[in-house]
Amino acid sequence: PNQFDYFEENGFIDVEIEDGDDIVRLASLGQKLLEFKKRVLYIINVSRNIEYLEGTYNFKGCEKDYHVYEGEGFIAWFNKNGVFFYDGQQLTDIALNESGQSIFANNSFYNDNHVIGYLPKTKELFIANKDNTILKYDLKSQSWTEGNAFGVTGSRAFTNFVLNNNESLTYYQQIDASGEKIEFR
Repeated sequence: PNQFDYFEENGFIDVEIEDGDDIVRLASLGQKLLEFKKRVLYIINVSRNIEYLEGTYNFKGCEKDYHVYEGEGFIAWFNKNGVFFYDGQQLTDIALNESGQSIFANNSFYNDNHVIGYLPKTKELFIANKDNTILKYDLKSQSWTEGNAFGVTGSRAFTNFVLNNNESLTYYQQIDASGEKIEFR
């Protein structure tokens, strides 16, 4: 308590050193550590004294750190190849239907500017872009809804989603070209 954590000299794990891919984000879920690289996802189990690599998943990494959301009991993220959901036991591409075909005609779920958020009271994931498009995934019904308006005005940059005290998703948006003025929504 009240001290920084540290790694002992013999208490570390090397995961694919010098594989030519940068670490984009680290996320944790229970006793699992997810190491997101641009192309690959590594799931490391840290539940014992000896950590071990539980899984290597090609094409399941992420390009940007804000493309990953750590929720209570799950981690969700997207990349050019799909939208993924991990609950600590199973990794699922939720952009595929039962026959394994993409639900989306094009990769409308992916853009470098897209952000991901979650509403706990309604159990819905949101993927949004500054072009005013939004995708909503309902965890209860496991269904997608696509819309074209969620409150972003114009095509100015906006931040990642933040869950505020009244349990609604909010964000800050640039409202002038200079980037000096921002607006809270």
